[in-house]
Amino acid sequence: MTKDYPNAFALVAPAIIDSDTVIDPNTLLPNPSLIQFMPWAMTSRQLCECLEDGLKRLRSQAFWLYIPDLSWADVQTFCGSSPLYNHLVPPQAAPSEDTTTNYKVSVEELVCHSLDISSEEISPEVPLTAYGLDSLSASRLSLALRPLVTITQLQLLGDVSIQDIWALVEKNNDHGPGENGKLHGDTISQGSSIDPDSRVDVMHAMVQTYSENFPQVSKRHTTSPIGKVVLVTGTTGALGCHILANLIFDPDVLHIYAVNRPGDIPIDERQRRAFLDRDLHVSMKKVTMMEVDLSVETRLLDKFADSITHIIHIGWLVDFNMGLSSYKANIQGLRNLIDFALASQARLVYASSIGVFQSAADDHPQAETHIDAEFAQGNGYGESKWVSEEILRLAPGLRYLVVRVGQLSGDSNGTWKVNEWLPSVIQSAPFLGCLPNEDKVSGSMICTGSSVDDGTKPVSWLPVHVAAQAIVDRIDILSPIIHIVHPKPAQWSKLAQVISEELNVELVPYAQWFKLLEKSALDAAALPAMRLLSYYKRNAEALLVKDTEAFGLPKVSAELVTAADFPQLDDNEVKKWLAYWRRVGMI
Repeated sequence: MTKDYPNAFALVAPAIIDSDTVIDPNTLLPNPSLIQFMPWAMTSRQLCECLEDGLKRLRSQAFWLYIPDLSWADVQTFCGSSPLYNHLVPPQAAPSEDTTTNYKVSVEELVCHSLDISSEEISPEVPLTAYGLDSLSASRLSLALRPLVTITQLQLLGDVSIQDIWALVEKNNDHGPGENGKLHGDTISQGSSIDPDSRVDVMHAMVQTYSENFPQVSKRHTTSPIGKVVLVTGTTGALGCHILANLIFDPDVLHIYAVNRPGDIPIDERQRRAFLDRDLHVSMKKVTMMEVDLSVETRLLDKFADSITHIIHIGWLVDFNMGLSSYKANIQGLRNLIDFALASQARLVYASSIGVFQSAADDHPQAETHIDAEFAQGNGYGESKWVSEEILRLAPGLRYLVVRVGQLSGDSNGTWKVNEWLPSVIQSAPFLGCLPNEDKVSGSMICTGSSVDDGTKPVSWLPVHVAAQAIVDRIDILSPIIHIVHPKPAQWSKLAQVISEELNVELVPYAQWFKLLEKSALDAAALPAMRLLSYYKRNAEALLVKDTEAFGLPKVSAELVTAADFPQLDDNEVKKWLAYWRRVGMI
């Protein structure tokens, strides 16, 4: 914009190192989430000096862009490659023959540097995501590996290990690089492009591994026949937090054991913050907070086995970029809870997901029944949920309920975690200048019972607090599987219009939006939706071949819930989400 004004210029501003945004005023240490900006940050004084220098230059000659003398190599290293600044990075020296020959050491060193761990802490066969590889560190590692091999950020996030990278380098050395430096047919596939048959085989093998040697059902009786004693996991997350609140308010629940993973912050404080963020005010008198790594052991729970009547298992890793093997700890934790439930005769309520239908081929709403592995193959999250459902089904004598949860929206306070897939779409809208609005389904007018809608794609989303209440109300339902979705979906186009007007962005078809995202030069730090590019791509493909809900989500039946139980999703709900995201600085 400043190009049109001879007396104005734009300044490429880095992070300001002595600001409250970058430095925590309480600890005077860099904000951990902004640590990647520190090597090339400036002080406020240095920024003012740049402004002063720019104003002096403007007096003698018009220019429109002032680029400070930053360490652009550090910018590229920590934020990834981008055509916006790649030309400012000094050219790298070609790798030495010794580096190419000793590629195994080089790859390991680059991985350890990107993940900030020592070589003693890493195993070549373990997926890098297990060590905390995220979109930002994957972008850095992809760039660092470029002298040795071409592998993209998304490929690195798809369950790739050091051994996989070694194998790719070996093929590169054997066959030579292909077009644009990539190998002809030898690149590592991102999770969803792996052969479907092999994915299904891996899923069945994992079920076999974790369904062996179940203990016999205990003959002992619980000591709390007049009320419920509930063990619930994952209570600091959105759904778990609201389930805990509902259990606290339920007069039939005598006591609650809230189990969460160990962390740097004490669990009581983490739970307090979770309640505060969601504006929940509860008494903790009948709650015992516990830190337990369920994948390692459940012995800490054994002393409560005689009294527990119900287990509600919510805690689960949610990352659509990770492969199935990244969920082994979660699945081991479920198996340990199954053994505990068999010993205590407790009913185990497991929070699954409609993600188990991510590859369902048919268009009709999916039923509340067990399904084949082919329906679930795709990303590791949905596959892990199917594996878990099968293990529950195979456990002899287990009293269980599988709750397939649909897409959850913000609660009554509008709280919706900013790094989830839809908030990432909204957060990226101002940068892309648009928001996806679904194409209409076939036919200009669609009959739905007694009503007629305009054929746009529906969303059966539920506010998270409503879903939590629905689950607590149904923990004793006789059916082994239930879907928690809105039986009367809203039209996404109406909700999208509200967001479009609030953010002043246009609405475009999903396919057009995805192409803009895919071609964007911005990285995930500037464009959050880039973190989930493979997830959005899969949804775009689903929209082309199946009759789905908006965003390619599967349509599912909801025979065991009624519309009367749930409020309709409307403009007011959307405005609550937007208000929350503004409060936390997301938009």
